[in-house]
Amino acid sequence: MTTSLMNTPNGVDLHIEAVALARDVPGIAEEIASYAQTIGLDLQASFKLKISIAEALNNIAGHGVDPEHPGIIKITCRRSERVLEISIIDTGRPIDTLPTGLFPLYDVEHGRGWPIMVSWIDQIEYQPGPPFNRLSLTKHLW
Repeated sequence: MTTSLMNTPNGVDLHIEAVALARDVPGIAEEIASYAQTIGLDLQASFKLKISIAEALNNIAGHGVDPEHPGIIKITCRRSERVLEISIIDTGRPIDTLPTGLFPLYDVEHGRGWPIMVSWIDQIEYQPGPPFNRLSLTKHLW
């Protein structure tokens, strides 16, 4: 995983590039949550952001890429006015149909991550590839 900070007119952007492996997800999610706190997100909101980022990255690592050739994930975090904008780009398989924000029935083993993201992130946009997929998350800072 490589991490870099870039000075911009609105402050400092965070750039992360990593192999799409599940083992790297916790560190990436923590790095983004820490960055979010430095630009004004409170502790509870940064926790929700961390969980949402982890869910998105786990979906890419677990469902979108070939484990033998996982590809690269590129993430940019940018403060714009009073929002944090996060762009996650991957070259894995796109999502065929976006999940709804509804939780599955109690006895279903999967499908809770997207509803958590929908409830904890202020805006979610998804643009499927090829050549790449882009998940854009917006979180209000206050």
